[in-house]
Amino acid sequence: MRQPSRKHHPRIRAAAVSCALPFLLLVPTSASAAIGDVWDHGPGGERYVAIGDSAASGPVIPIQRTDPISCLRSDHNFPTVAAQTLGVTAFRDVTCSSATTAHMYTAQGDNIPQLDALGRDTTLVTLGPIGANDFNLVGVGIGCINPAPPGTGTSCKEGFEADGSDPNVETIRALRPVLAKIVRDVHRRAPRANVLVVGYGQYFTPGGCWPIVPLWPEDADYIQGLVDRLDAGLKRAARRNDATYVSLQQEDALDHTMCALPGAQWITQLVDPLNGLGVLAHPTALGMANFGRFVAEETEKRDERH
Repeated sequence: MRQPSRKHHPRIRAAAVSCALPFLLLVPTSASAAIGDVWDHGPGGERYVAIGDSAASGPVIPIQRTDPISCLRSDHNFPTVAAQTLGVTAFRDVTCSSATTAHMYTAQGDNIPQLDALGRDTTLVTLGPIGANDFNLVGVGIGCINPAPPGTGTSCKEGFEADGSDPNVETIRALRPVLAKIVRDVHRRAPRANVLVVGYGQYFTPGGCWPIVPLWPEDADYIQGLVDRLDAGLKRAARRNDATYVSLQQEDALDHTMCALPGAQWITQLVDPLNGLGVLAHPTALGMANFGRFVAEETEKRDERH
């Protein structure tokens, strides 16, 4: 039986998250703690494990944890926000920057295989976002940067589709059974857990915003289309394997893309990695605060249904 979760939450606005670069300090980790352990207040209660890539870990966002340093995990990432909101008894965060789906099963430097963090006493899991690094989504986006006026050459999208098939689309399609297997393996390792599969955010408004973010309109739509294809795979894996899908593109996400004003961005601009205290097309602190709220709200809804 899970502990009742704490209700909250007014709409989080830009003013609610205010950090500065001098506070990019490192949170000390107890030498005796297991990798990823954030807190454990004893047996029983809600026991939460977060797994995923840098869209969950929160690179650069203050304050960065050291367990291990290479994963660039923030104590203000969305799993931490959700854990604090829900008042979970135990919280373990093994999300890691640059993680691929393979790192669910294999070590990533000093970070353990992420599924190894699960146990029979785990009652809540957030899986994802995951999958974008399998085809280097951020690298694809950077490669599409074009300061020349739209229409003065070949678009990035046309380049990827030149041979009649798009390697990025093919990789995403091949990920579908992989994502489904991961969800099933989460259930197998944590049979008591409520599993939430978390998607990626809204990167662009339709047509983008060249030259603010220097991707031509068709290329901004192309990148967002890859994100949406990946999200569709995550959603499908969740719905077919007794998990709950959590979209990060809900509410007014279109007002908080890389095209938004700096203080309103949930995702940082490609051309300004530290704008909004996030890194290169990744969630900002403000984005993480809202994404954590989405996860907590969905967890509470599921608890009420069950």
